[in-house]
Amino acid sequence: MNAQQKMVVRLARHFQLKVAASEQVKAGVYRVTAQNGKTYCIKRLKYEADEVIWIDRLLRKLKRKGYSNICWRDPDEAHHKLIHMKSAGAKEHYVITPWIDGQMPDPRDHEDMRTCARELAAFHQAARGISLAACAAREWLGKWPEQFLLYRQMITKYVKKAERGRLSEGLADFFQEHGKNIVHDADVAIEMLAKSRYADLCQQAKEVKTYCHADCGPKNMVISKTGPILIDFETIRMDLRIYDIYRLIRLANKSNDWDFSIAQTILEGYESVERIAKEEYALLAAWLLFPHKTYRILRKYNTRTDEGKRELEQSLQQEQRARANVTGFLQKLHAYMKRGG
Repeated sequence: MNAQQKMVVRLARHFQLKVAASEQVKAGVYRVTAQNGKTYCIKRLKYEADEVIWIDRLLRKLKRKGYSNICWRDPDEAHHKLIHMKSAGAKEHYVITPWIDGQMPDPRDHEDMRTCARELAAFHQAARGISLAACAAREWLGKWPEQFLLYRQMITKYVKKAERGRLSEGLADFFQEHGKNIVHDADVAIEMLAKSRYADLCQQAKEVKTYCHADCGPKNMVISKTGPILIDFETIRMDLRIYDIYRLIRLANKSNDWDFSIAQTILEGYESVERIAKEEYALLAAWLLFPHKTYRILRKYNTRTDEGKRELEQSLQQEQRARANVTGFLQKLHAYMKRGG
């Protein structure tokens, strides 16, 4: 038994389980087959205790409301609990859930994306109105303008460094060619957000109490024999639902080069359950235009080795090639919105 397997056995013991077999799915996530014949997922939650407790309370309340298409623990089951452990002087939090057998939705498949969108709408409906004690780290209503400005600031910093010759050759060439267009897109998106009804929608959402998964791409849904199941709730927060719709469209289009037909299927699927207001479409357009992926790549840049930096430079080029289709995509979105979906 190797060190990782021994660690999983120790973890499982805290959940009152005896391990028959285990495998690491990815960092901090383990598939465990217990001696009772059942298969579980043990997952590390890399957040402070108040956030972990907030997530748990929200999802448990959601299940008590009758919404069962989420993968989370059942506190009535003997093995299903949260545990808090000390490791290297720090607290770590783990949760155990059933292992969901099924397949990841195909972002190129219209029926799969329609199914995901319908389930996302059902999740939003079920979560609406749940009351929870405040958790500042999970309250995002009203934060988008500041977020956009901070992201733009980092992008602009790299553009200015390129102008001064203070970047590697590959990165300098990239920003000399594309920097002004990237900043322009960021500025237009910020202006779109400023002119929108964002503040009003946030106030309404605060009163109604709305929640979003915040990372609901195809990889965080499983199509099982019983239907679609949402997984991986570490990012869940109080926020506008349109952010989830943006994430589903954006992450589906990682494989589709901004194919609007997939986006249209997602929108139609969602709206077959619940309508999207025109005011929300304006926010969707702002998120789609903003060079968020460019920011996310740059955020990692200074922490990487030379080889890692070269890989990120290639990622920037790939993202920029994909963004060449954004203008046409947004024109089609605007036309779709004008005709009422």
